[in-house]
Amino acid sequence: MPYIIGGIILIIALIILGLIMRKRVYDEVDRLESWKMDISNRNVSEELAKVKALNLSGETQEKFESWKERWDHIVTKELPDTEEALFDAEEGADRYRFNKAKQHLQRVEATLSQVEDKIEAMFRELDELLASEEEARKQAGLKCRL
Repeated sequence: MPYIIGGIILIIALIILGLIMRKRVYDEVDRLESWKMDISNRNVSEELAKVKALNLSGETQEKFESWKERWDHIVTKELPDTEEALFDAEEGADRYRFNKAKQHLQRVEATLSQVEDKIEAMFRELDELLASEEEARKQAGLKCRL
């Protein structure tokens, strides 16, 4: 009789442990999903539109095209891939494959971190370009006054 009670308690403990582990995976998926949405809702397109409004030529035109291609790649390839990996992580948690789910979550976090770095680099380059353009306009305005 004590073995049966011990077995039932062990099964209940395993079920509770599984539910707790699933909840942790779901919480991590929610966190990464909100991070992904934050990235996709950034105003990168608006910033690129500011640059496009300038008279672009030569190296500036090439940079603009490079930034546009990078952003398009992020939006069309990297973010949808992270969405799929998050779905795979949830599916792994549903099937109690926590190691597989954790691998997917780690891959998504690394990808989102890389995307974040790419966007920050683009913003820095955009700010530098806009600042140099403003400086060139100021200098051109001073030359016209002289």
